[in-house]
Amino acid sequence: MDVAKIALLIPIISVISVFTFLTIIVVMKSNNRRIEREKLYEVARAAVDKGQPLPPEVISSLTQAAPNGRSTSFSDLRSGVICLAVGIGLSLFGLVLGIEDREPFHPLVGIGAIPALVGVALIALSRFNPNKGSRS
Repeated sequence: MDVAKIALLIPIISVISVFTFLTIIVVMKSNNRRIEREKLYEVARAAVDKGQPLPPEVISSLTQAAPNGRSTSFSDLRSGVICLAVGIGLSLFGLVLGIEDREPFHPLVGIGAIPALVGVALIALSRFNPNKGSRS
């Protein structure tokens, strides 16, 4: 392979690696949460089968862990800030890599604008969200 082709593949592979790593983290976190919830249900089921009353802590954790499907103002703000940071990061990545030859990495700036604008929209929505819930 030509050195120029290898030099072009390095940033592409690094971006793919970062997103793969982030995906693995999210999948592992949701899988761990599912396993913990299943264990809690098993403990509650065993206690009910033996005729023992459930402690209030177990009941509250069962009801608290259940997702209600509604976003709160804080979760919208947090998601918006994350999307905005990803968009700015992609745009800066494209600008830094495109300093010398200006052409190949300008589309990366445009691609970075998409999550940045989604982040701005989520931040704006967090101001108008009627569910001013607690941090979860």
